[in-house]
Amino acid sequence: MSKALIISVGTGVGGTPTIAQGIVFSVRGHNPDKVFYVVTPESENQTLPKVLAQCGDKPYEVWRLTDPEDINQAFDELRKRFKEVRDEFTEVCTDYTSGTKTMSAVLAILGSLYGVDTLSYVGGKRVSGTVASGSETLLTFSPYTVIAELKLAEAVALFNNCQYDACLGTTEWVTKRVAVALLPPEFTDLQKLAKAYSAWDKFQHGEARNILSDIKLPQLDGNKEFLGRLDKEPVKEPYYIADFLNNAMRRGDIEGKYDDAVARLYRVMELVAQWKLKVDHGIADTGDVPQEKVPFEYARSADGKIKLALYQCYQLLATQNDPVGRLFIEDKQFLGLLEARNQSILAHGTKPVSRDIYLQFKDKVAAFATAALKERRIDLERLRSISRFIKWG
Repeated sequence: MSKALIISVGTGVGGTPTIAQGIVFSVRGHNPDKVFYVVTPESENQTLPKVLAQCGDKPYEVWRLTDPEDINQAFDELRKRFKEVRDEFTEVCTDYTSGTKTMSAVLAILGSLYGVDTLSYVGGKRVSGTVASGSETLLTFSPYTVIAELKLAEAVALFNNCQYDACLGTTEWVTKRVAVALLPPEFTDLQKLAKAYSAWDKFQHGEARNILSDIKLPQLDGNKEFLGRLDKEPVKEPYYIADFLNNAMRRGDIEGKYDDAVARLYRVMELVAQWKLKVDHGIADTGDVPQEKVPFEYARSADGKIKLALYQCYQLLATQNDPVGRLFIEDKQFLGLLEARNQSILAHGTKPVSRDIYLQFKDKVAAFATAALKERRIDLERLRSISRFIKWG
């Protein structure tokens, strides 16, 4: 454990001798491993020697301010040094008792900004505006309760932008520094929900379900219903189709990751075909299709199995007079969009997907999946609604 004290050094009114005594009181009270004195040209000459006469045995460093009245310049001159001390020492205290108002303000701001452990002030009985010698009291305050409010706002913004792991990183930073009792009551629920959605976003549905069960928010009733049904229903493809659509739209609509979104939308098209072939035509595995189920010539793979790619799946559905297969084969615009997907950098080409292609692809896939599930009287829009991730606040 190493401790640093950053302390401002003023001159007082007419070089008041108790100014030095207050600084000495703070240094001795905090007992740091190293002291960083923030001085002006005047205080370095008038006050600092008196302090060092009593505390010179402590390792120290002097930080000189060019203009103690210019808050912008003082902020710029001290910012980098604060960060270096914060990175080097495990515990940092900032004392802003003496010095100009600008010096005190900058030390308090930077102390909060860089998360020092303690903000300190020497109080006591005042005589002519100065704490009388012998009456000093060391007053301390943890800035983490203030920082927690800022970090909570940051965590909410990350959460609502689907950056669930980054949100967790922010909340964990806070919980390591602030007692849970001092945090807003909704903080714990936000942290749990970020963990649940982080798992769900990676298709770890069981883990997400377990975490959500411990969060008592009525807005999550739909999510809990969806995951419960996904867990129990023997035929899961309709739920996966809804989940993949929502997942793809988080990537595209919110994050602007169009190649990633289109790759997931393509998977929706595969799921629709695989589901239709299974429930309507008895083909359980498109990676190993029985020869008698394929009424057209199709090459076998190296392992001797007949494996159907997406187009062949819909071609097979069309030959069975399946309306979903016909809809796919006859939609020339859709086939053109699939070609754009094939040329994307996450498929077989090197051309990134544009926002316009993504929006067209999204609309086509959503409409196609809706029509396919409607044949079996499955309301895809409701499945998508109860599986959408909520926004915080």
